[in-house]
Amino acid sequence: QSLYESYSDDIPLILKRIYAARGVSESQLSMALPGLGLATVAAALVPMEIETKGKRAAKNLSNRLMAWGCILGSVLGLVQIAVIPAVKAFSPLPEVQEAAKIPSIIASILQIINGMVFIGEGIMAGTQSFLTLSVSTVIAKVGMLHALKIWTAKYGLPGVWMSFGVFNGLRLLGVLF
Repeated sequence: QSLYESYSDDIPLILKRIYAARGVSESQLSMALPGLGLATVAAALVPMEIETKGKRAAKNLSNRLMAWGCILGSVLGLVQIAVIPAVKAFSPLPEVQEAAKIPSIIASILQIINGMVFIGEGIMAGTQSFLTLSVSTVIAKVGMLHALKIWTAKYGLPGVWMSFGVFNGLRLLGVLF
């Protein structure tokens, strides 16, 4: 049974298509799990580096980890773009396949940012920079909510994914500064 067919008959057709397309594009987001693993590694290694070799060495390690986060995010994004044709496996309906295409591309591009955000947040958690992490997350959420209000009305489902881009972009700025 496809995602499209699993929704109740009382939901208007356009909403069924949007829900199905969202489900397809969200399934790609699950590919970010390796980034979470690297965040855990960063949370453990950076504080240990500070203790054993000093802040300069920890900064160098952090930079290398951020580079690896960018590389991992880029690779995951490319893999996601490569599997976009597999959308047909989730729904046989051309309308759903087309509706999922742009959000899937946006989600793929966001993996580059996510790779660095995960590492940066891991470093911040490891160094117990919880206040800064919390404040930057709140700012990112406010930015995302504002973007949702504007872009969802204008662009529909792609606007939702663009709003995730605002959220992750602001989170990235939070971990970089």
